[in-house]
Amino acid sequence: MTVEVEVTVPNAATTVEITQTGAPGPQGPAGPTGPQGATGPAGATGPQGDVGATGPQGDVGPQGPAGPTGATGPQGIQGVAGDQGPTGPQGDVGPAGPTGAQGPKGDTGDTGLTGATGPAGPTGPQGDPGPTGATGPTGAIGPQGPQGDTGPTGPQGPTGATGATGATGATGATGPAGPGVPVGGASGQVLAKNSATDYDTHWTTPSGGGYTRTTATYTTASIANNAQESGVLALAAGYLVLKVQVDRGARVRLYDTTAHRDADVSRAFGTDPTDGTGVLLDVLLTSATTLVLSPVVDGFVDSGTSAPITIDNLSGATSTVAVTFTYKRTE
Repeated sequence: MTVEVEVTVPNAATTVEITQTGAPGPQGPAGPTGPQGATGPAGATGPQGDVGATGPQGDVGPQGPAGPTGATGPQGIQGVAGDQGPTGPQGDVGPAGPTGAQGPKGDTGDTGLTGATGPAGPTGPQGDPGPTGATGPTGAIGPQGPQGDTGPTGPQGPTGATGATGATGATGATGPAGPGVPVGGASGQVLAKNSATDYDTHWTTPSGGGYTRTTATYTTASIANNAQESGVLALAAGYLVLKVQVDRGARVRLYDTTAHRDADVSRAFGTDPTDGTGVLLDVLLTSATTLVLSPVVDGFVDSGTSAPITIDNLSGATSTVAVTFTYKRTE
């Protein structure tokens, strides 16, 4: 027990506190239980405990129902052919078949050889000659016998002497006039062959020391839009194309042979032709215009002077298409 005594000394400014501790008193009775205190905050989660030992294997469950059949997989690749099996043993001889029906009678055999001639009998005695009988009448002429076969041709006889010259025949009628020189042409122009065909010619202007530039026009029939026409245009065996002029939108192609032209009709514009296909020029013009070629197209015709050509109508309507080439002949 602690007793606190406060002592005050008169006329002094100091107060002295004296503390005295006594012997402990007896244990007092237990007080009543206090009310439940508020729940304290949850403590922090403790560390993860060690993994327990694996339990025993459970019993196998019952068989589940069968699942639906899956789709058939793709065909596998052909396997490698197996080796040739050994030859099987010879089979037993089968029983004899029934006797066939009798065949037809055979043809008569050839006649046998003639036997040897027997020995001659002895000669009989000479009889007495009989009396001569009277001459009988002449018999009738017998019928004509059949004509004999024609004998072989005899050898060639010698050439006969030349006969006298016959009289001169009458003069025949005058034949029709020949084609002559075709109409057209201009002063100073000359005829040139288009091909090896007779009378296939055209007028052209020569120049000293070379050829001058000229023009040639090809006009199609009336063809539908996006349709095409193929033909030939008289140019020269060798030529330089300087300009291409169209009177409406068109695609124009030149070739060295008609075979190359016909083989190229379906090739789209913008698709390069393969080597050796004979395409000399391929241009597409969307409207009436003149295209100056730079560099110029050095073309030729494999046979003759008529250049194979194909023209596509790209005007948007059915119409003719006129294409004019300005060119210079090189041969």
